[in-house]
Amino acid sequence: WVFYYESGRPRAKGEYADDRMTGPWTFYHENGVVERTGAFDAAGRRTGEWTFQYPDQTPQARGAYVEDFEDGHWTFY
Repeated sequence: WVFYYESGRPRAKGEYADDRMTGPWTFYHENGVVERTGAFDAAGRRTGEWTFQYPDQTPQARGAYVEDFEDGHWTFY
């Protein structure tokens, strides 16, 4: 699936299963820069390593999710 801003640029890309986000997803700022990347489990919950960045491409945060909750050490820039 690909979702778009009104400008026509991609907003998010990933897969759906049983009406839930699943597997790896990439979300974009309106300027086209990757906003965040990560994955969803079969229940549609964030899982595993996620990375976030600002619209100017500088890192914002990095950390892991378990069943949609932040888990362990997170790094914020």
